[in-house]
Amino acid sequence: MAKADLEVAYIKALDRDPLSRDELAELHQLGASELMEMGSIAEAAFVREWVRHESYRWRAQDIYYGDQEEWGSGKSTRTYPFYKSD
Repeated sequence: MAKADLEVAYIKALDRDPLSRDELAELHQLGASELMEMGSIAEAAFVREWVRHESYRWRAQDIYYGDQEEWGSGKSTRTYPFYKSD
């Protein structure tokens, strides 16, 4: 993903807009220092929380529609997909 697209995904996360799977995957892979290069520490923390929220949304949507899950081990447990630490 290009730097401009990554910045657009960062702004979308700050505005609480839904993220696509590609945007979510790119933001999920970034470390805290890379997120802070794009904004303040408070914004980076908010973006990290929004990425977690969006990953839950995509997981729930996949479970609801019976699609293949792209996150986690794929094994259903009592707490999977909702309690995965960073």
